[in-house]
Amino acid sequence: MIELTFQYEISMNKESLLKAIAEKGYVVSFAANLNFATYDIVTGWPPKVSFFSLAISIIGLVCPEISTYWITVPILLMSIACIYTENYSKHIEQYGERGRDNIQQWNKLKELYIRVKNNNEGTDFMEENQQLEAISEEFYKTTEYDQIFPANWLAHYKLFYKKDYHWMDEQLHFTFWRDKFPSDLKVILLLVILLSIVFFCVNCQCVTEFFQCAFCL
Repeated sequence: MIELTFQYEISMNKESLLKAIAEKGYVVSFAANLNFATYDIVTGWPPKVSFFSLAISIIGLVCPEISTYWITVPILLMSIACIYTENYSKHIEQYGERGRDNIQQWNKLKELYIRVKNNNEGTDFMEENQQLEAISEEFYKTTEYDQIFPANWLAHYKLFYKKDYHWMDEQLHFTFWRDKFPSDLKVILLLVILLSIVFFCVNCQCVTEFFQCAFCL
């Protein structure tokens, strides 16, 4: 009975450690993709906007009708966004370096996860716990919270649609709406749906007549 209880406790420690490694792997992987997303946006967005603006200007010389506010206003907004990215351009190389450091930490966590998962000898995993703590401490020393606004959306895409996350999914069981869909994008989507419903109700004659009859207006 004592031996069975001891084996059960060892099994629980192993499962808890596997989940802790997977949780840390998710945090580190998301941080890596967040840094890379900021790097990609800041370095890639301004040249593309400049090229697009120049192309539209040249086409406008040949086809003046293209120079409508449906074209000029989006270009103006994208140009303003380029000014916003300049706040990050001075230190943008550091974002790339942090992303590469995070990838190295993530690879260590993946190797640690596989080693613990394949270990069936019934050890206390003291060494593995120390390695997890060391990687966590190294990660927090290089963490950067100041990221450009759209980086969160791009980081979700990079993590769940371009990278390997399945070993973490074994423990965390990611779902589309809870994990793979950005939280701030959820708010925007819900606001768009709400405004669309309000717009429909205000402009739909049958709905207006219904409320007029209901409230005797």
